[in-house]
Amino acid sequence: MDEELKKKVPEWELNKKGKIKLSEMPNQGEAEDREPSEEVKLLSSMGSVEQIAECFIVDYELKTLFGKSNLTEREKDLLRVGINRQGPKGVKTFLTCVAIYEKKVKKYGNSFIFEYAAFEAEANELCEKVTVWESYDREAEHLTGILSGLSGDDLKRASEKIRSYDYRGATVRVDGSKVKIDVEEDGELYESIKSLSASTEAHLKRVKAYDIMLFEYFTQTNFWFMLPYNVEIMLDRLHCFHDYVGEWLPEKYFKSVINERRASGKPITPEDEKRAVFPDFQEIEADEAALFEANRILSQEIDYKDLKKDSKKDSKKDSKKDSKEE
Repeated sequence: MDEELKKKVPEWELNKKGKIKLSEMPNQGEAEDREPSEEVKLLSSMGSVEQIAECFIVDYELKTLFGKSNLTEREKDLLRVGINRQGPKGVKTFLTCVAIYEKKVKKYGNSFIFEYAAFEAEANELCEKVTVWESYDREAEHLTGILSGLSGDDLKRASEKIRSYDYRGATVRVDGSKVKIDVEEDGELYESIKSLSASTEAHLKRVKAYDIMLFEYFTQTNFWFMLPYNVEIMLDRLHCFHDYVGEWLPEKYFKSVINERRASGKPITPEDEKRAVFPDFQEIEADEAALFEANRILSQEIDYKDLKKDSKKDSKKDSKKDSKEE
């Protein structure tokens, strides 16, 4: 047996024969004790190492998200027996799967989550600002409705009062009974919207880079079972973001809609261009620097020995901590 396999690695301890010890997996919550399920029994007796690894990783994800493991200790032991059944090569393969998940997939997932959170924060703030803009349009329609029922001195007095209203970053115009609230291009509101539009697009370009590399890596390796659940949720939200925002904002604020109209030969006014502030995931180019960083994380070679190295570092840290306490 490879000497490396005789040394302890985080979360998985090997006995002197190089097999995974039973009931030695920490960081897993206690599930209600029960007889091992038929699925676990089948996995233990006939499942591949990758299938067993998937079972442990999915259970770890459930524990991380919801605080409770789905597998009982008896089921975990039965799965460990299934790994040991496949000999030294199977143990190495399993530990390598664990190493890839711990050192590569989780790290990549954390980077993606960080980038997506930055994008979503900017996009949500942009939505709030655009909502103010849209509320001005609705207010103008409401005031136009009021003025349309007036005439003479009543119309004049009401028009003067409406002109005196203060709308941040906008100018009120009254023409007869028609009211228009124009957002000024050099005003506070539009300047804020332009800035948020640019930063949202910059973040979205970085998110797209991570999305591209993630899809390529998991397609090539078929490690989709390792994809962290919270990353999967964010991917779904990312690809549906246009539809989500479109539920409460008109399409005139989306750059892709204006581009489609332009491509079909329809006229585009300066006001149309001005309002198109939301970037489109499908249209933008991925950020080159983010592509490089994402590729660097996913292309690094990793096997079970990387877990052993971390185990040594943790042991040294613990011993230093103990000596200080003494």
